[in-house]
Amino acid sequence: MRWVLVVAGVGLVVAGAALAVRETGDDRWSTYGGEHEGWTVDVPPGWDVQVFDDAPCEYLGYRSAVILTDADFEFHGPRPGEPEECKGRFILSGFPRDGVALAFQPYGIGMGLGRPDCLEAPIDHEDLLKVRLQGSGPVKARYHYVCSDSRRLGPAYLVKTWVGREAPARALAELERVLASFRFLRPPQEG
Repeated sequence: MRWVLVVAGVGLVVAGAALAVRETGDDRWSTYGGEHEGWTVDVPPGWDVQVFDDAPCEYLGYRSAVILTDADFEFHGPRPGEPEECKGRFILSGFPRDGVALAFQPYGIGMGLGRPDCLEAPIDHEDLLKVRLQGSGPVKARYHYVCSDSRRLGPAYLVKTWVGREAPARALAELERVLASFRFLRPPQEG
């Protein structure tokens, strides 16, 4: 009877340690997304996740738009009171000079010869295209389309980043790591 209790106790300690490593390892980063969305992204501790998950927020079987940020800032579109659109523009007035944020938004493909170039995961911040904002402003913006596979059946997602001009190195490193963690879980579905 004693050996059974000792073996059971050791088993519980080992199982508890494995669970703790999963929860506390990697600085307590969490994962957003899953089979419902068709993709995942890692989220640093202390970052806010703002989800747009209404009906039009779906493309080729991928679902939901999300904005991740280390700033105390709520993103909203240019038309107050209207439902937020997963492909919408966002008002950046008041975004902190030391903040960083990024958005993943499902997006339809361009038709004809104007089909945009498309990145594949993992995403490097330097590969995103720079956006020229009105005025110098406190924020630098970048974007690009991301396809789920080498057949470039997309773009399936639009990725946008906003970086305050005084963002600390730690925030920039976290932003890079979040971008690199974005993964599609399945190939696109036929429309």
